[in-house]
This record gives sequence, structure tokens and C-alpha cells, in this order.
Amino acid sequence: STPETNALLITTAVGNVLHTADWKLDSAPIAGQAINPQLYRSLGQTGIDVVVCDSTNATVAGHSVSESELFNGL
Repeated sequence: STPETNALLITTAVGNVLHTADWKLDSAPIAGQAINPQLYRSLGQTGIDVVVCDSTNATVAGHSVSESELFNGL
């Protein structure tokens, strides 16, 4: 995952697109802040029609290790 990426909410006449770029739900990230679940819940209530995203191993069940757990070994 790419540290400190940003998501864009693109509003058009025909619908709303949420473009998240690369992301990781990490509760203890090395850079930046942890995800704010309430922010994404509120975005969902605005009427998102399409989500464009990329996340390594998103189709694999379970959780990946936090970046903070790997930091000392880098």
C-alpha cells in the first residue's frame, strides 16, 4: 500500500464516484493517521454510485499485518 494516499469524491450530473486509489485499513500506520470509519460511513450516506479502488490482496480473506509491526525489520 502507498502511504498517505487520498480519496476523491467525484460528483457528476449522472452520479457520484468515490476513487480511493491504493488503500490499507491499518489501525497503527507508520505514516499518517488511521482510517476514520465514521467519515466513510457518512460518504456512503451521500449516495455513492461507483467505487474505484485498488488494494493488494483485497480478495484474500483475513487481515494483513500492521505496518507498525514490520517497521523495525525494514
